[in-house]
Amino acid sequence: MWYHTGGHVNLMCWAYGADPPVRDYVVALSELPLERAQRCGDEYNQMRAAWGQLLAPYLRNPVTFLALDPRKNTTGVWSFRESMQDETGRVQCTGSGTLILWQTGGDLSGSMNQTGRCTGSGRALDSSADVEFEAGVVSGNVIGFDVGPCLYTAVMEEPDFVLLEGTVTCENLSGPWSAERPWSAER
Repeated sequence: MWYHTGGHVNLMCWAYGADPPVRDYVVALSELPLERAQRCGDEYNQMRAAWGQLLAPYLRNPVTFLALDPRKNTTGVWSFRESMQDETGRVQCTGSGTLILWQTGGDLSGSMNQTGRCTGSGRALDSSADVEFEAGVVSGNVIGFDVGPCLYTAVMEEPDFVLLEGTVTCENLSGPWSAERPWSAER
């Protein structure tokens, strides 16, 4: 449990309210009351509007503040799928699982819990893994990160920012991968 008093509850509420479908872990891991959590989206929107109004005279381009939409942040829990093969098509791998991303500015880290299988030469190999990674990057709507010997690149679709689609390359194998995160009508 997170420890909190007074102001900490507000911070948890606003963090959750910035993107409830993605940040549901805030409610799960804290003592933020469910009754309060239901109002956090409205509280966050009021706070964001107030900061925008307060800072607008000091920004070169006041519209810039409005473009800082937390939904564009990749932080959250994603369900992913991938499929790769070698150039000849003899070796094929598929996988699916959970991808947890944590974005701070242009930096990306996270973990992957994958159930997978590779087939080739009459054999099947388990490619399941639980791994963590750091040193990923985010540039606009494009992300990239390494998981072991594999490089993942993807584009986050707009306007809902709930789908990643890209390419994974692992040594002599490559193919498409995609990930989805929960979507809500509130977005």
